[in-house]
Parts: sequence; structure tokens; C-alpha cells
Amino acid sequence: MDFEPFAPAKRQFMLGDLSDGYGYGFDYGKPAGVKLIHPDLHRLLRANGDSDKLSTDNLEIRSAIDKLSLNPSRTNNSPRLTVWLHLVHGCNFACHYCYIPHLRRAVSREEIEQHSFQRKNIAPLLSNLLAYCRAEGLPELRIMFAGGEPTLNLPLVDTFCSDAQAHSQDVRITFGMISNGSFDFDELIPLLHRHNISISLSLDGYQNSHDQIRFEIVNQKKVGSWNKITGNVEQLLKEGIRPFFLFTITPGNYSHIHEFASFAHDQRLGFRLSLVKSVTAPSMEVQSDIADTLIHLYRNLAETLDPKLPILKYAAMAEWFLYRKKHVPCASCKSYFAISNSGDVCACQMRMDHTYGSGLSEEFSSAVSRIRSDPTNAALSNSLARNGACTRCQYFHVCAGGCPHHNLLATGNMDHPSPWCSVYGRLVPEYIRSIARQLQRVFASEGQ
Repeated sequence: MDFEPFAPAKRQFMLGDLSDGYGYGFDYGKPAGVKLIHPDLHRLLRANGDSDKLSTDNLEIRSAIDKLSLNPSRTNNSPRLTVWLHLVHGCNFACHYCYIPHLRRAVSREEIEQHSFQRKNIAPLLSNLLAYCRAEGLPELRIMFAGGEPTLNLPLVDTFCSDAQAHSQDVRITFGMISNGSFDFDELIPLLHRHNISISLSLDGYQNSHDQIRFEIVNQKKVGSWNKITGNVEQLLKEGIRPFFLFTITPGNYSHIHEFASFAHDQRLGFRLSLVKSVTAPSMEVQSDIADTLIHLYRNLAETLDPKLPILKYAAMAEWFLYRKKHVPCASCKSYFAISNSGDVCACQMRMDHTYGSGLSEEFSSAVSRIRSDPTNAALSNSLARNGACTRCQYFHVCAGGCPHHNLLATGNMDHPSPWCSVYGRLVPEYIRSIARQLQRVFASEGQ
């Protein structure tokens, strides 16, 4: 049976009302940010025929919106190659929802070396990646240390960064890290400072609900990680390092999102919410409850979150980005790839069990070519050719149909709508309105 789009409608400029005569608009067909609209223009637009659907193909209307809307457009980032490097194919945790194929879980720190990238392979990998950047005219190589848990082998991270900086020359190399937060603070801090590594931490719940998901096994007993992580966050802040949080929403922790958000925002730290990428989606009843929780969260943030902490950055949802027309959520198969601890090149860390070549013994472009020519990856490598139900949905250029790799895992087809479509569909308009309301508060706080 063909899957029907959540909101089948022609994508147009949608106009909404705020208080004190202000309005807001968002162009679902040509996203360019949420527009906070001055009362004078809002009144004019409301008087112009069908007030809920205005075509911005009309150049006069678009010019007026661009001139009188009260928030600037955001420029795109410069092009770069992003590589998720799994230096360590093992983790001291054993999270039930982890999507990394065949990851060694609950490993001890003593055995981590056998699951790590070999130092002798650093030079050939860097050489191939930098040659690809030069050939493609990419000014930046972004290395994201992932796994597994990269902080289990910090000497390897240190060596890789030092070697990378020695090889960089005409290509800028930057570093990021995703960690479960269980690291030794005294060992990690000097490394973060020395190599200017940004860090994201996974927190999946609040206190007890987090500890039920993220724990270590010590003397055959589960030991939660909440106290360890929050203690490390406190130390990071003292050192002037501001971590970013990643929260995976599951049926077991969604009711604690409000508490988590308060915890993050009290420290003026941002986060991104992602729905768990499991093979089977929760029941529609649970999805409805999750949607209700998220709608309530963003409505509350619209009224209470400090205007200096923009929702798009400090309470991000999935890979949603409202300043650019999107056909896919991420750059997988285009400018973002994953590399295993053995140097194999993959389309995404969700598909580390499917390799397309070696990043050590051949040109990186050869593996990239195989990834892009694989029909399985068509929705990502040739996103403009997508023709599934999502392309007929009003909200397509916001959620882009959800993670294609998750869709493939759950449905067998990248171009199938996300198992979380019902949540995305209900949340998109509320998310946009929350951003508009916060923009209005920003404008008011500046006394204009």
C-alpha cells in the first residue's frame, strides 16, 4: 500500500499570527528562515486574499517580506569534507538502542587497544583524505572522533591530531568529538585545549531515566553515569569549554525531556533531540504522547527560553535547518562519510557493516564513487530524483523524510517516510511558531 504524505499540500508561504499585531511566515517551498513580520506588513498580507497561503513567487510580496521581516537570513557554511572516524570500535557502555553495527559493548579499558585504529595507518589515511579535499576544492577537513567511545584511547586521539596538523598545509583540519561523558577529566582537558576539539556529550534522560540507559558494568552491577557526566560538565565549564548535548528520545525517557532541557539551559548549554533509530517504531499511542511532549516543550521554550539562546541552536530538533531547501536531512554520501577502526569507508556510521573500499590503500574518491553509484543510496546520492510520498508533503523541505539510513533499516527503502512521520508532521508547524515567538521576544528585548 502506498504511504500517504502527512500533509499533502502545495508548498507555499504560510502566514501565522503572534501577539501585538505581529505575524510570522515560513516558506515551505523555499525555506529561508522563519520571518518575524512587522505589524504593518502583517496587516497588509492578511488583507491580501487567502491569508494562510501566500505565494512568494510574487516578487513584490517577497521583496516586502525580505525588507520588513525582522530577522536576517543566515548564510551557508563553507564547503568541507566531514569524516566520522571510529578510532575505537568499542564502548564501555551497552546502550540498548545503539545503531552502530557489531559494536563491541561493555568493553573494559584494558582491552580497548585491540579494538582501536592502528597508529601506522594514520599517515596513509590522512594523505588520502587531504588529496581528496584538494582534488575537490574543499578548504576544510572536519574529523569527528566517534565510535564506540573515543575517550577510551586518548593517546591515539592525541597522536592523530598532532599528525593531522603536521600534514594540513593548504587544507584546514578541524576536530570534534562525541563522547558518552565517562572520561577522566584530567586526561581529556589538556587534549581538548591543545587541539581545539569541540565536544558533544550524550545525555539520554534526566538522572534515573538516563542511568537506566547509560551505565557501566562494575563487579557485575550496573553503575549509572549521570553523576560522572554532570561532574565532568561542571569541570568543562570551569575550563571555558562548552559541551553540546545529544539526547536520543526513547519510549523510556521522553517524559523527562522538560527536566533535561531545564538542566541544559540553566547552564546556558544547547542540545539536539533525536528520535531513536530502531528497527521497529513505537506504537502510535506512544508516538502521540511523544509528539504531545515535544509540542509542549517548544511552546514553553518559546515563552521562557532566554532570547539570547536561539531555539535553533539551543534546542535543535533532529537535522532540521530552516534556512535552506533540503531534500535529505544530512550530507551522507555527498560530503560526509564514516571510516572504521580498520580504515574501511562507509556511507554512515549506521552502516559500518557495509564497506565500499579502504581509506588506506586506495584513493578516497574510489570509495566515494562506489557509495554514490550504489542504488541503495540513491535517495542520498541523487536526492533531487526522490519521488516517494515525502516529496508530496508540505513539510518535506524541513524534515526531509527523516534519516534515510534509518528508513532503510526500518522499511528496506531509503525513500520511504520515516517511522516517526506522525511525530514530525505534528511538530513541524509548532517548531516554526516557537522560533517565531522567540524572535518576537528578541525584538522586544532590544527595545525596538
